[in-house]
Parts: sequence; C-alpha cells; structure tokens
Amino acid sequence: MVRLVGGPRRAHRFFLGWIGAMHRNLNLKVERIGDLPNEPSILMGNHPSYLDIFLCYDRRPTAIVAAREFKWFPFVGWAAQAIGAIWVQRKCPESRKLIVPCILEALRAKRSAFVFPEGRTTDGVLPSTVRVGMFKAAAEAGVPVTYVAIRYSTRKAAYFHDLKGGFIPHLLRHLWSLLCEPQIEVSLRYSRPQRLTCPERGMQRFENFVRWHLRRDVPLQPAHAVYRG
Repeated sequence: MVRLVGGPRRAHRFFLGWIGAMHRNLNLKVERIGDLPNEPSILMGNHPSYLDIFLCYDRRPTAIVAAREFKWFPFVGWAAQAIGAIWVQRKCPESRKLIVPCILEALRAKRSAFVFPEGRTTDGVLPSTVRVGMFKAAAEAGVPVTYVAIRYSTRKAAYFHDLKGGFIPHLLRHLWSLLCEPQIEVSLRYSRPQRLTCPERGMQRFENFVRWHLRRDVPLQPAHAVYRG
C-alpha cells in the first residue's frame, strides 16, 4: 500500500524505518564494515537466515529477489512487497529466467538489487551451492557488483528448511528461540564495487570473500559446488 500511494522512494523510507524497529525488537546489533555503493548496483550476499531480509538494503530503493513462498508471510513478506521485491518460484525454470530482466529494469530505474546467489538459506558456516547465472548476467550487462558477507554471532540464527510439511510451526519455534536471545550481533562486510569480466572468476571471488569474513578456518578455494542450469 505504501508503495502504491507514495511511490518507491517513500516505500523505501518506510522500509528503513521498519527495519530499525525490527532490529530493536529482534535485539539485532549490526556492525557494518565497508561502504554501500554510490551508484545503483547488484549486491550479492550469502544467505544464512531469513533474518537477512532485515539487512539487505542499500542507500537507495532496492529490489530484493525472494522466493514466492514468502510473499504473503507476515512481516517479512509484507516488507518485501513494500519495496517491490522480485518474486521467483525456485523450482520453475521459466520463473527464474525472468529474474535477470527484472533486475536490469530496476537498475535502469536507478534502484539497486539484492540477490542471494546460493538461492536459499544455508547452515551459516559456508556458502552453499552457488549459481553462476547472476554472475553471467552482471558480466554481460556490465553493471557494478558489490559482495556482502553476512555473519551472525550465534549459529542459532541460521535457518534451513525444505519448505515442505511443518514449515510454519518450525519457523515460528525458531523465531521464538531468537526472540529469547538477549542480543544477536551481526557483522556485514561490503566489498568494493566491481564490474565482472569473467563470471566464473567473479563467482569464485564471491565465495572466497564470504569465507574470509566468516573466518571459520576454512581455506580459500574455488566454488565447491556450481549450478550451471
């Protein structure tokens, strides 16, 4: 409703205010290392938790690529709708093909886009299967890319579910456990903006950047699992 009445910029300001309230309610203490990009960009982040949606924003209106399953989910889905999320059906190839044109349209409208190359949440320790498609699109379009590494102070924040039976009760139990935490520290590290010339090299840099920030004594190495569909 805010987006329809006030336009994307007012929706973005509303979203930022709502984000601040959610940080307080969820006891999130956020540390940012590095700077947000100065021009519309594709921000690529690792995806350890559904809490990431409260972190993936830019200084300008930002389109978030999100799973359609969460579109009508309370709070998370409503917030994503307010800022004009790009919804995708993860198991539908035709739906995935529409992601890139929607992102490029957002960039032409002077908006940024936030994507998760892993495609779904992970265990919070390592980047999971990284999809090369978004790196290819960024390289072909010549648009700036900024990597964002997200690290939570507790493994409890990480969340993974197959979205099948029992998802909602399981998610609510997990959310309640987080609300009982006295504080959850989150560290966000931003890379310098770059324009990709080689998708595979850009994908490797993304994984190494995230591994380096997580600092789990994991050696830097090429992407261990690459989806090329």
